[in-house]
Amino acid sequence: MSGSFFLIIIAFLFFLWQFPVYKTLMPGYHSIVYTPSKYNTLLIGNHLQVEKFNLSSLSVDAKNNKAENLFIHHISNMFPYWYGTRWNYNGTTQIPGKGSIACGYFVTTVLQQSGLKINRIELAQFGSEQMILSICNKKNINRFPNYSMMPFMKYIKNSGEGIYLLGLDNHTGFIWNDGEEIFFVHASGRFPYCVKKEKAIESITLWKSKYKVISKISSDTLVLNKWLNAEVF
Repeated sequence: MSGSFFLIIIAFLFFLWQFPVYKTLMPGYHSIVYTPSKYNTLLIGNHLQVEKFNLSSLSVDAKNNKAENLFIHHISNMFPYWYGTRWNYNGTTQIPGKGSIACGYFVTTVLQQSGLKINRIELAQFGSEQMILSICNKKNINRFPNYSMMPFMKYIKNSGEGIYLLGLDNHTGFIWNDGEEIFFVHASGRFPYCVKKEKAIESITLWKSKYKVISKISSDTLVLNKWLNAEVF
């Protein structure tokens, strides 16, 4: 009987492992696979890559293109460590998998830990549009009112691979276009109440938001220059 129960548990865990959102909630995800110590090692490695990049003798155009790719690489590699971190409206953790985090704090913490010199607490408490306006070049910010989901998705697809900052009615997060699929990465106040990556086109949160404001931060030269040179916003 106990053997059968054990097999059922193993089968259930294997079943959950097939679903990305539930995989991140399993005990070993943050204690074995994506641990805080590995995350710190990643951040140190990212910082060293930026230092090495700044010392390179690339042309201005080549440097701009490579800076964008480097930024995308750094942010997208940070995301998996945060998946499964519990959401809470008042959450402010800076350690993936430990404590809880609100949507605004998730965005500003990831940006700050990527090397952007921002006030993560102040910006996290702004409205989502105000936060984006405080970081990105205003010329690169686009707005989609009145539930305009399909024009919004078309814009992201046409804008290409990259990391985007997104503001909604009462929420914020990242859009990640990896060149093949478009994802919404955010600290979600919907089940299962954690940081998750979901296909943007399938996101209930995106569909229900009347207003969307977005900026492709990974191609914003003003942001990239401050990121590389560690300038304060």
